Amino acid sequence: MFKQKLVHSIFAAFVAFSSYANFAQAQTTVKGMETVGVKIGATQAEMELALKNEGYYFWRKSTFKAEAGLPERIATAHYKKDGRNLEPDFLMVAFSPVTSKVVALSRSERFNVEVLVPDLVKNMSAKYGTPAAVRGTTEASWVEKRAGKDSTPLTQCEAAAGLQINYSATIDNYASCKRAVRLAMSPGPKPQIVWRMTLNLVDFETMYDETMQLKNALKDKVDIKSQ
Repeated sequence: MFKQKLVHSIFAAFVAFSSYANFAQAQTTVKGMETVGVKIGATQAEMELALKNEGYYFWRKSTFKAEAGLPERIATAHYKKDGRNLEPDFLMVAFSPVTSKVVALSRSERFNVEVLVPDLVKNMSAKYGTPAAVRGTTEASWVEKRAGKDSTPLTQCEAAAGLQINYSATIDNYASCKRAVRLAMSPGPKPQIVWRMTLNLVDFETMYDETMQLKNALKDKVDIKSQ
């Protein structure tokens, strides 16, 4: 979180990745998958401890039904910030269907100080790596595909732009995807000022593999022994 007014930073790195046309050639490794202390791959207990330390409060959850030898288990969890309403400070988390690890999250935060677009992108780039694409002054996207070559475009492996943690309905589209981060910025009243951001992180690889594992177990009528 930004606790003080940020100063102007060099905009060249931001501009270098501003061409959407170059997206297909811009894949880089996603350096990190964490925000406000919550790491992709964390357990429910680890996630809840991190959110408690950051002032988030539990709001509601959904569960996977007991099946394939697995008990009923958490599917999604929604948290509010400092007791406020869902809009705009919140965090939503999705869990994998077999091991119950964090596989996707969407976090929205509003700023009460002036945050500049290039400063925010620079800060996120230091954390997640070089963006695969930057679209104007509203979005930056980090995308990593699985090893190997196929025809799946990088744009298909992007995280959603916000308010999205459930990709199960279209999971087949992400068979070749690995990890993705997406930053969506809401412009403020002044040029280059951001008043709100939404940050999405997704582990497509684990989400896809565990969804397929569960689907196949149900099809073959066998039990899964959770590790």
